[in-house]
Amino acid sequence: LFLSPMLSAIFSRGKYHHSDVHSSEPSTDSAKKPTRKILKFSRAIKHRSYQLLLFQQTANAAADIVYTSVLGSVFVAKGVSWTELGVFASLPLIGGAIGGYVGGYLNDFLIRILGSRLWGRRIMGCLGKAIASACLFFAISQSSAAALAWGLFVVKFFSDWSQPTVWGTCTDLGGANAGTVFSAVNMMGNVGALIMPLIVGPMLDHFSTMETIGGEIVRNTNYIPMFILVACLYLVSSITWLFIDCTKTIDSETK
Repeated sequence: LFLSPMLSAIFSRGKYHHSDVHSSEPSTDSAKKPTRKILKFSRAIKHRSYQLLLFQQTANAAADIVYTSVLGSVFVAKGVSWTELGVFASLPLIGGAIGGYVGGYLNDFLIRILGSRLWGRRIMGCLGKAIASACLFFAISQSSAAALAWGLFVVKFFSDWSQPTVWGTCTDLGGANAGTVFSAVNMMGNVGALIMPLIVGPMLDHFSTMETIGGEIVRNTNYIPMFILVACLYLVSSITWLFIDCTKTIDSETK
């Protein structure tokens, strides 16, 4: 609400009038009216693979919001110290960052050896989410907090190695309109992240019990159903990738 008006006020006159613009930049930036038509979302959404990409990103982001909104409570319930909490809650996010870095190289490598952009994208997207789903069941079966944290490190590594594949697919589908295509994909991720807490909150309440220990009321929450839901979302995302065709651009399919 505050950032949009601020950016509008700063950049509304165009970059020619901005004090940070180098004197040589205006000559490379065209002030002419663009000849290419703007891609409208109402037309882009008719593209089947784009619909599927939006759907899988919603499921993926819904699963991922658990790591930043609930994971701390999971480790607190295991009785870890504040120092351990900081380390353990960070490990899955670090695993995701490393997975994204590795996944970008693997995606390019797979496309080269297969000679197929279609199956390079599909395999990376599908395989990463499928492995993450399987690893999640192993991670939540661990009794110690440290083992759980390292297990989730592995889960996020495989889950997030498909993120470069998502960005590449946005470029494949959108072409010159890749920015527009990606913005909607990113938006749907935020929608998933918004909806998931509305589901997880009541779920955790349902699987919680209250006990009186030493004269104090203690809340015990079973987080396993939540993680099973996350694994199912990963699996749904994995299956969806098998039907996304990045070789059919939105322009060619929706004219």
